[in-house]
Amino acid sequence: MFSFIKALERFFAYLKSKKGVWFTVLSICSIVGIAVAMYLFSSITESSIHKVYENLSKGYITRLDGEVSDKQKDLKKLSISIRLNPKFTSSLTNQVELNTFIGEYNTYLETNGFPNTKIFYYPISNQVNQYRPSINSTITRKETSFGYEVIGDGPSLVYFEPIRANDNLVGILELRENIFSLKADMERNGSLFLFLVEDKMLPNISIDKREGRYRVVMEDLKVEEAKYDGKFFANIIEDGKEEFEKLKKDGYSLNDNYFKSTKMVTDINGVVAGQIVMGEKASGEGAFVDIVNKMTKSVAMIALGLIMAMVIFLF
Repeated sequence: MFSFIKALERFFAYLKSKKGVWFTVLSICSIVGIAVAMYLFSSITESSIHKVYENLSKGYITRLDGEVSDKQKDLKKLSISIRLNPKFTSSLTNQVELNTFIGEYNTYLETNGFPNTKIFYYPISNQVNQYRPSINSTITRKETSFGYEVIGDGPSLVYFEPIRANDNLVGILELRENIFSLKADMERNGSLFLFLVEDKMLPNISIDKREGRYRVVMEDLKVEEAKYDGKFFANIIEDGKEEFEKLKKDGYSLNDNYFKSTKMVTDINGVVAGQIVMGEKASGEGAFVDIVNKMTKSVAMIALGLIMAMVIFLF
């Protein structure tokens, strides 16, 4: 080992005696060192940025799930208040009175700032119309259920409560919140929001709520054009199918205009009903993506400066 060290010393002494060779070797080593250092720095930075955007995407999903959970709690509270209402319980055996109560309650909700929330009642006895699969499932299981559903009014959050009289199931109370309520809550927290409906689910929407309203975003996904940010969904269209598939696979995507996060929507019946896409602008005052990019550039310049300073010191 000692002889190896001595050999290295003699080698460097020889190089130093040959000024041209010494500076050539030093220059090559410096250039290689800079290249390796920048490659490592770039790899570490890229990995770190990927983690930052992954966490940002998870934050959107967590926020969405939290808002949906709050909706469920709110509808449950509303269900309890209705079931405790004497007018409701006394009308269970009289369909005319019950329909009057439901109509008045929906009017009350709309005039008091809840236009996206409605209630419906489906009696088991004297059933006239065929109910939706979600209602029939609740009747069969006799348990409360909650989830997304694409129905006559469009994509909605629905809460089903079995109603009993003398321990017997007599009907199903439905509390329905249009998806625009969830959209408003997400946008209030600074998030862009889209609900893209699966093409196969469109027949569930009533004709007057569907015809001429929906625009193709992907070949199997459509959006209610007038209700959402046109620039946001137009950006998805411009990116194309390949980029959208990448968005679904990675959970997020980023271009010059927007950061996007997505979550597949499975409805209350276990069927894929669409995709929720959330996001924010990639640039502008306070844009998180813009802040990350500026920080990355600043760190890169500092690192490059340190490397160059070390090279100058060596010379």
